[in-house]
Amino acid sequence: MSKRNVMPEVATGEAKLASMASDEACFINEKTLLQRLPISRRTAANHRENGTLPFVRLGGRNLYHWPSVEAALLRQQRGGGQFNLPA
Repeated sequence: MSKRNVMPEVATGEAKLASMASDEACFINEKTLLQRLPISRRTAANHRENGTLPFVRLGGRNLYHWPSVEAALLRQQRGGGQFNLPA
């Protein structure tokens, strides 16, 4: 197979990997969650237990769907001020 035929396949594969990476980035682990939010591990556990922090338990790990976490935080927002989450 010549390089000419391989290159489109490689480019397509790279596009698929980039797409998968962006989809996977929606779910974050607890370490990443704690880097994005100014809370302790215990506070995160309390919010999980009382249902205010959405999560999925998968393979013994807690995973967080970041858009759902943002939405849950915005629902709890008080005072009418702008709540800016780090990107």
